Amino acid sequence: MGDPQKSDNIYVGLWVKGEFVPAGIIAYNKSTGISGFKYLEGYDGPPIDPINLNYQKSGSRIFRVDPRFNQQMLHRVFQDQLPGAWGMSVLMAEHPELKTMSAAERLSWFGTRTVGGMNCRVFGEDKLEHPNSGMARLTEIRAKSVDLFHKKIATIIDKRAWWGLCSHGGARPKTSFVDEDGQHWLVKFNVDFDGYNGARIEHALAVMAKVAGIPSVETKVVTLLDGEEVLFVKRFDRSPGLINHQPAEVRQHQISLFSLLNEAKFQSQDQSDYTDLIQVVRQASSSPDEDSEQLFTQMLYNIGVNNTDDHAKNFSMLLTDDGYRLSPMYDVTPNTDPYPHAASLCGLARADLSESMVQFFAKKMGIEQQIAMEIRANVVAALGQWVEIAHSCGVSESDIALVQKRMYGQSNLIGRSSKAGPT
Repeated sequence: MGDPQKSDNIYVGLWVKGEFVPAGIIAYNKSTGISGFKYLEGYDGPPIDPINLNYQKSGSRIFRVDPRFNQQMLHRVFQDQLPGAWGMSVLMAEHPELKTMSAAERLSWFGTRTVGGMNCRVFGEDKLEHPNSGMARLTEIRAKSVDLFHKKIATIIDKRAWWGLCSHGGARPKTSFVDEDGQHWLVKFNVDFDGYNGARIEHALAVMAKVAGIPSVETKVVTLLDGEEVLFVKRFDRSPGLINHQPAEVRQHQISLFSLLNEAKFQSQDQSDYTDLIQVVRQASSSPDEDSEQLFTQMLYNIGVNNTDDHAKNFSMLLTDDGYRLSPMYDVTPNTDPYPHAASLCGLARADLSESMVQFFAKKMGIEQQIAMEIRANVVAALGQWVEIAHSCGVSESDIALVQKRMYGQSNLIGRSSKAGPT
């Protein structure tokens, strides 16, 4: 692994037209606190960050990190490459020195780090990530992961599992996995103290999102060798495909909407509003109208199913052959309590799906009223099929009622018009 004391350069490659292309260099100096990113002179591909690191529009290939707003010595698009809270907890249990490192030092510590369509490496390191494989291995990893999640540190997962366990963000136990067909998945584990089968609920919500007209991740529930159920989420940044008419793995660079937000204004992933998110989507997307309507639909759906974990890192843009596009919807889980949404709803902490409320949202977010009402109708119709869809996905009666209570209770006025909405 790389030693940040010996190297202050990290070399970045971006997946362009079927291969990783050298794009630029991350440079940081721990003693001075100066850091930034420079595109290579010969690089003429798409910008790694279409808003904050766009050399095509800025006229400059050098982008410094502003230490007033970012003390990690690393632009946020590169911080997206690091493990989330769960992955870092796995690593820190074995490597406590990581706790005091900046994000730049952690990325350098890996030596090489490849997530989807971006590769970051220190000089001399050139390896790709290694997802876990095999049902026996996955069964073992699930058991040890849940133990670790429950703070049973004595059963630390062995080093062979690190690459998969630390491949993605988020605070819940999960691992990357490749099946016998070469398809890549993110596997999410149930946690005992939840009190419900999160795998089946999230699977049903992903299916229902498609009914609402939302591009959503492909999911399935798999029973492991020990009888435990886990959720398989197909990765949209890696998939079998064709390159030059030949079967090959296709990769896509992914950047969270949090990374696209202005660092000076947004220091936390929970600070944004949907009006902020739709603004960056319009700036970054090659099809801004279509992607804005998708984001609007996702907001209404999150309200309807009480998914309050809708912070800016749970939305992403994907680099496609046609430019950056809003990714499929992912990480949709209902909150069993009436908590505020992580992303404010046009200034509101909570809301309903009444006609007047949706009209208010449309006005604030720049969506045509007729289109907004059509979107609302589709979402409400999908929510009305919850029981049927949940049954088809194997959700238990008690879990169906648990989700339905929040969908149809307290603050969500599904299918009804409130007498007066916000102005």
